[in-house]
Amino acid sequence: MYRDITIKVDNFYCQKHDRVNKIIGTISAKNFSKLISSVGLTANPRKSKVGKITNAIQDTLEHHPDLFSFKSKGLLVATSQCKPLERGRFTLSFNDPSYEGVLDGGHNMLAIGLHILYQLLDNNPEMSPTKTQIDKCKRWDQFIELWHNQDSVLRDDLVEKMDFQVPI
Repeated sequence: MYRDITIKVDNFYCQKHDRVNKIIGTISAKNFSKLISSVGLTANPRKSKVGKITNAIQDTLEHHPDLFSFKSKGLLVATSQCKPLERGRFTLSFNDPSYEGVLDGGHNMLAIGLHILYQLLDNNPEMSPTKTQIDKCKRWDQFIELWHNQDSVLRDDLVEKMDFQVPI
């Protein structure tokens, strides 16, 4: 599952230290989708599950997507190799899943991923997974199985049109 991915970070700022650099910014739904597909939550010490927090995240995305980046601390992503490119893009290399990937923000990953699947279903009622299958996803491992079984072309087309930013 691990590989190199290129994401675009908007409104970014770099903090530099002796051995550690930190990039702070926001990513679009499209770039968030890339993280779910490529990285997942292997490095996150806590297992994400549906509850009050994920429901509140989905409610914000549904009713106030423009405010999401102000209401969430987003994701903490760690990688040993991050190559800056032009126009706010970065190539991230994930080599050791035990400590590289999404370290914090698992509930955001789960809630936003479910939101994307629900939106996809609303726009393509004939698709699989069904609403019942999505509703049954209560933990990350259930969700990621549905995510990987979904046609990425359909998902990418929809995600391109979604208008929310996730802090990273």
